[in-house]
Amino acid sequence: RYFLVLDDMWSGELSSYVQRALPDNNRGSRIVITTRLNEVASTSEESHRLKLRKIEDVDQAFDLFCREVFWHADDRRCPKHLETVGRNIVRKCQGLPLAIVAVARLMSLKGTTEAEWQRVYKKLSWEFANNPSLDNLKHVLNLSYDDLPSYLKNCFLYCSVFPDYKIKRKKLIRLWIAESFVQDRETQTVEEVAEEFLEELVHRSMLHGVQRNSFGRVRRCGMH
Repeated sequence: RYFLVLDDMWSGELSSYVQRALPDNNRGSRIVITTRLNEVASTSEESHRLKLRKIEDVDQAFDLFCREVFWHADDRRCPKHLETVGRNIVRKCQGLPLAIVAVARLMSLKGTTEAEWQRVYKKLSWEFANNPSLDNLKHVLNLSYDDLPSYLKNCFLYCSVFPDYKIKRKKLIRLWIAESFVQDRETQTVEEVAEEFLEELVHRSMLHGVQRNSFGRVRRCGMH
């Protein structure tokens, strides 16, 4: 009996191969596949497919946003003075969960003044208004990238060398150090600084597929 989850599959051929290798033995075994491609989804029976759609309920979308922004608060609720601009930001994400989470992680690193949130909202509005060649999700992710501190941008771009590969933390950190993307600090070794950089990229949702060890440290991660 088995329960197998294959996340973000891009190959229909590989999906079919896995299903043939693990046949149905009538013992309640299950294979769950997530994918962005209809080609991959079509390898399963139509009655077994579940298409995830946008979050149409604006309150649900806003609730997701608040839970990510105010993750450190006990109730994870948005302060009253930020609710209006917060809902405006969520509307710009057009119900796309990844976009909502990406922007929410960005906002979690901002101050809690209305002026600061309005500044981000206006920049987001400009992106939507002036870049028609890009889809809405790319606009949002571009904003998340633009907001990265300079010391994180090179580290993030370097991860694109491994677009379809879950890279080990230790290997990635060593490569960053070899490229001189990371320097030591007065009270920290260069390895400790690099690990902080990695955790910040994960927190900002710039990296995904994160696996952690028993101590809570990142073990592997990859690009979206």
